[in-house]
Amino acid sequence: MTPEQRTWTRIAVAGGLLCGVGELVLAPTMDFPAGTILALLFGIAFLAGVYGLRKGRTGGAVVITVLAAVELAFMPMYTWSSAGSSGARIATTPVGSGTVKLK
Repeated sequence: MTPEQRTWTRIAVAGGLLCGVGELVLAPTMDFPAGTILALLFGIAFLAGVYGLRKGRTGGAVVITVLAAVELAFMPMYTWSSAGSSGARIATTPVGSGTVKLK
C-alpha cells in the first residue's frame, strides 16, 4: 500500500467511525420507532464497513460510501427533535461521504 492509499484509508476509517458512532448516539433522538431501528442498523453497518476497510477489504469502502450516499439523499426528509441532533447529523454525514476516494 502506498503512502497516499494509507492516508485515504485512514481518512475513510475516521469518517466511517464518526458516522457509525454518530448514528448510534443519535438513534434515541429519532421521532419514530422505525427511524431508531434504522439508525441503529446504519450505525452497525458503518462500523462493519470500517472493520472491513481496516482488514484491507474494498467492500468496507463500498459500504461506507453507499451508506453515506443514502444519508445525503434522504437528508432533506429528516425531521429532528432538537437543534443538537440536526447539527450533529449535518456535520457527520458529509464527512463520511467525502472520505472515500475510489480509484
